[in-house]
Amino acid sequence: MATADSDLPRAVPNSAHDRWPVGFWGALEVGARGFPDTTGTGAWDRALFAFGAAIAQMRHGAYGYAIPSAIETVRIYGGLTGDSKILADLGTKFPDNLRSPARIDAAIDKAVRFNAPINPDQGVRGSGGDDLGLVDYARLSFGVFGYRFRSLYILAIS
Repeated sequence: MATADSDLPRAVPNSAHDRWPVGFWGALEVGARGFPDTTGTGAWDRALFAFGAAIAQMRHGAYGYAIPSAIETVRIYGGLTGDSKILADLGTKFPDNLRSPARIDAAIDKAVRFNAPINPDQGVRGSGGDDLGLVDYARLSFGVFGYRFRSLYILAIS
């Protein structure tokens, strides 16, 4: 399913003007420490499952808390993996790949723009104990602020 850039959600201004200064200064403080540009090594796969499940439902018609194998493959070969061979082919290593917002955003973008048919009844992986709240949070973040890694951070400080 091809999509035009105009079909993708864009960032919207925060309507809570009274919170803007706190959110802005909080963003500068936390951002200075690198938080919005990384994902932790302890639970990174759960976060990436959430991204994939959210994108699969929002862009490709998948159901709820599952990730189609096609979207998971796009994520893995986009560099969001712990597989040393795949990462070596991309010129990076684990966990450096999780500290690159450009790599994470590129993988998210590939999953969003993936245009082969996806059958939501076949070849899917369920949550398997992953935090379902992360999927909901990713959906809300991407829906309001666009398909990019920093959207999760922006929602947190909004």
